[in-house]
Amino acid sequence: MTTTHDLPTIAGWWQGNDISWREKLGLIHSDAELNKAKKTRERDRQALWEALTPEAKRVGDGSSGDYAKPSGEKADQEGRRQSNRIPEISEAGAEEIVDKVIRFVGGTDCPVAIIPVEDLLGLSEQPNIPGTIAVHPNWCRRYPNVSKSLLSRRAVLKRLAALRSERPER
Repeated sequence: MTTTHDLPTIAGWWQGNDISWREKLGLIHSDAELNKAKKTRERDRQALWEALTPEAKRVGDGSSGDYAKPSGEKADQEGRRQSNRIPEISEAGAEEIVDKVIRFVGGTDCPVAIIPVEDLLGLSEQPNIPGTIAVHPNWCRRYPNVSKSLLSRRAVLKRLAALRSERPER
């Protein structure tokens, strides 16, 4: 499972939307707390990227996001599929992370892989922030298409195909 309705979506987490919401809602009480949350997120993004791209080896102190290229046939294949730079903190970078996380979840050796529709759609806003009532649009967000065509979007079909292709044989 990538996330739950009470946690940020993959795209929202990557872009720090949850931190922004916590700040807006007064759940972050000081600049020091905000800076700590942002610094922690930077480290967590780096750790996620390393988990998603184990064939990439860090070079330098890791602060630049540079990675050494893998060698051999795997390098050729992987070089075509990905950049050795950690994706930027943007909508495009979030799309790349969403795709990689879904593929990663698909490849886990568990009987069930669950991907919330918000992650399949690559949405950045989470459906609920626990402990909030009138200050966050909990359970009020509308999906970008009618339900009939929601899962027919190109990005969704690509993610579902990646999920299926990574599932272990049972």
